[in-house]
Amino acid sequence: RYLLDSRAQMSKVKLKNSGRVYEIMGDQSILDAALDAGLILEHGCKTGRCGSCKSRLVSGKTKLIHKELCLSKAELDHGWFLSCARAPIDGDIEIIAEDLSEYPIQKPQTFPCKIDDLKHLSDDVLRVSLRLPPGRKFSYRAGQHVDITAAGGLTRSYSLARGYSSGGALELHIRKVEAGLMSNYWFKEAKKGDLLRIYGPKGTFFLRGADDLDLIFLATGTGIAPVRAMLEDLAGSNAEKPRSVSIYWGGRLVQDLYLEKSEFMGYGKYFPTLSREGVSWEGHREYVQNLALMHEITVSRARVYACGSSTMITDAQLRFAEIGLQPEHFIFDAFVPSS
Repeated sequence: RYLLDSRAQMSKVKLKNSGRVYEIMGDQSILDAALDAGLILEHGCKTGRCGSCKSRLVSGKTKLIHKELCLSKAELDHGWFLSCARAPIDGDIEIIAEDLSEYPIQKPQTFPCKIDDLKHLSDDVLRVSLRLPPGRKFSYRAGQHVDITAAGGLTRSYSLARGYSSGGALELHIRKVEAGLMSNYWFKEAKKGDLLRIYGPKGTFFLRGADDLDLIFLATGTGIAPVRAMLEDLAGSNAEKPRSVSIYWGGRLVQDLYLEKSEFMGYGKYFPTLSREGVSWEGHREYVQNLALMHEITVSRARVYACGSSTMITDAQLRFAEIGLQPEHFIFDAFVPSS
């Protein structure tokens, strides 16, 4: 009886882009079913808040299984939905969603880890180095993130700040959040040797080919962490040789740019920018997306990787779309609040 009921609830999802088809059971999300089937669709937070898994319905019907918190009414009216937040209803569906299966990623796993080092990069940014047990291998693509669980069960997501090719400790850049429970742990209680739990890698914010392309990196705040990891791995690659690399990192005040300029030497052209610094700042005062668009861009060769505030990413998507950048060439990781 159970098998018959389950079979009755089974639907199929077809990806219009690639023609690939996979099965989905009951109220399983369109995204989770794809991952279970070995397909890799764009995704990030998997909670309906970051927008990375935005897809478009071609045919069939879907239902909400949890809230979509980052779609406008216009997007909903034009068939856009979040694959992490919906399931098919009344039969099969066809959707437009990018299939990244050509870029294999390790399935998330849970490992114990210990704090190896803690260092303040600024008053409100902490660098945390983590070590896994001897013999445990953690594979990831530069740009991906992990969940860290501390004592008491508090869990938060953080981007990895070093490239996989570095081969050293896993590195996180953690910004202080006022009244944040996990932030209170990091900035007041954490010490070398603390035992934590790591789950990952997660997300699809990683390079999708760079050879002979113009790579544009946009970052605000600690959004520079995964960008730094990407740059590190790109520099060590013999296969991928971009035509150009431009790095735009923005904040409000000078302390927001917590890495030295020398960190970016040899990676590409670096453009720091601050929106609220005083007269002593002689650099750029534009938002990162505005500054990038002031420079000449060959849209057909451009690939944009953006990480940081959702406000920056939403505006950057619109601005780059206006000059003709294809949506699939704007890859992003929007930082969203933990609650």
